[in-house]
Amino acid sequence: MRNKKKIFGIITCSNDYDQNLKLNIEIYKKIYKKYKNFCILNLVNFRIFYKNKNIKEKKKFFFSKNIKVYKPKNLKELTKIFYGKTFIGFNNLGKTFSFFKMYFFLNFIDLRQILLSNIGYPQNKVEINYKRPSSALFSSIYYLNKKISYYIFRLLTIFGIFPKISLYFETSKKGVRKLNSGLSRKIENIFPFTKLSYFRKIYLINSRSFNLTKNKNLENKYICFIDSNFVTLDRLKREGSITINTKKMYYLYLKKLLNFLGKILKKKIVICIHPKNNDKLFYKCFKNFKIRKYATSKIISKSYLVLFHESSAVMDAVILKKKILSLKSPLLGNYLSNRTKRYSDLLGLSSIELSDSYKLDRIKLLNKIVKSSTKTKNYINNNLIVDGNKFGEDKIIEVINKNFF
Repeated sequence: MRNKKKIFGIITCSNDYDQNLKLNIEIYKKIYKKYKNFCILNLVNFRIFYKNKNIKEKKKFFFSKNIKVYKPKNLKELTKIFYGKTFIGFNNLGKTFSFFKMYFFLNFIDLRQILLSNIGYPQNKVEINYKRPSSALFSSIYYLNKKISYYIFRLLTIFGIFPKISLYFETSKKGVRKLNSGLSRKIENIFPFTKLSYFRKIYLINSRSFNLTKNKNLENKYICFIDSNFVTLDRLKREGSITINTKKMYYLYLKKLLNFLGKILKKKIVICIHPKNNDKLFYKCFKNFKIRKYATSKIISKSYLVLFHESSAVMDAVILKKKILSLKSPLLGNYLSNRTKRYSDLLGLSSIELSDSYKLDRIKLLNKIVKSSTKTKNYINNNLIVDGNKFGEDKIIEVINKNFF
């Protein structure tokens, strides 16, 4: 392996390359600069039960003309691309049944997988709302499908049918302790030849939000709303369809809140729209507001107040010690409401309920907004800044050199 040519890149099954690159673009740029190559391996043609294979490719964030895109149609094409080479790929795939064919084919090439968990946000949990039978049914089916597919996936990795993760980078101290004390790790420590652990090597890494601490030009110009996308695939899988009236009411209440806050705090509103939110009704309802896509970190750094429901992007606001306000509403449904509450509880944030009218005066509003709390500081120390002053891209290069060269 050490004598083979090494190819670096992303493993995905989506034509939205922008979304894949933007999330960790500083890391990918650093790898390209260091090793002089980078590619995108798109396995969309191998995805089971997937109809949208021919969606237009998005390449806005290609940081070099030399980035290659490989989109093999079959196993023969895949093995030909990487013949005589070692592919060191950042895994952007899921673990459900629709991805199984991809993992099976990936085992036919010389692959070293890297998995990044460097956002520092609370993990998704499947919660079943038994008060709503229809929602409980969708959640139960989703839960069973996820659990069954995961256990089968793990068995296939244990038997070597699917490839394991060579390097795993994690921002959570608790998460690393849990993995290192897990059953498969304990058995492998006693019987090393079994190689049961899915993550071969685990490293703590500072969150990608930590890079923002380099920014010395922080401002307080805006009120920023981080859009979570009201109709997400995760929500639909758990709760079923959402009525148009529910969506309209949510947009109306949100618009009233943004106008209220903008007026009372005398700040401009900027909506950082979710990359997957292409809802025409959203753009129509908020046409009088400034809407930005793929600029969330930049807008947060220039904001006085950050509003959100549940979003990993809020970690940028947390690490920059911005004022944050959590927005609640039963219109969000069980899944998003529980996620919103989880963020608020973990970070110790104040919240406000979306409604038809708001009566807080400026003083009460400012008292309600907590800039930081003990919970926030503890969360930063345990989930966001866990590796001294080392930036994530530097740690990854260091580990890659140690393990693959």
